[in-house]
Amino acid sequence: MMDSIETAKIVAIDRCVLEQMSLSKPDKDSEDHIKNVGEFHYELSVGGIFTTWYARNRDFYENRMAELPNETSIHMLLRKFSKSDQYLYLAYVLPLSPEDLAFEETIEKCEKGLGDNTSLFSRRFKCLNLAVREGKDIHKYTAVVNRMNNTFSYWSLRKDQFSCFVLIQRNLPEIVVSFR
Repeated sequence: MMDSIETAKIVAIDRCVLEQMSLSKPDKDSEDHIKNVGEFHYELSVGGIFTTWYARNRDFYENRMAELPNETSIHMLLRKFSKSDQYLYLAYVLPLSPEDLAFEETIEKCEKGLGDNTSLFSRRFKCLNLAVREGKDIHKYTAVVNRMNNTFSYWSLRKDQFSCFVLIQRNLPEIVVSFR
């Protein structure tokens, strides 16, 4: 038979185990969810578009913050935007307020307004004109090349289109001079 001291020890151990189990549940504080999400900077020239950034952080917003109210989710998303990108987004959704949109609609607006809206021709032309400049870090250049190659869309490029790009790219200085 157990005495009261042993019973008290068992109750204390049970209480400790129950507390640890409740501490292992995910915290609902939205700040904890996004503390590891990097800030979004819209820089189209280096591939800094919303779609790419959101793809890296989709889990945080769609799974870990799924129980949060719509307004809180939108607020947490927009807090990760740089100041200039917040203004750009707000200008894009005017006359609406961010609270007037559902979270999914906000994502769609961000993808359209802060996405890559350059033409496929322009993206391909920029890709073909990439060149490492003297004194620049080759690793950064390689990262830019890899990012640009992802937007090139090789699979949809016809042979005659590629020939056109090469002709333009190789003869651009002469074309510009003759145009003047």
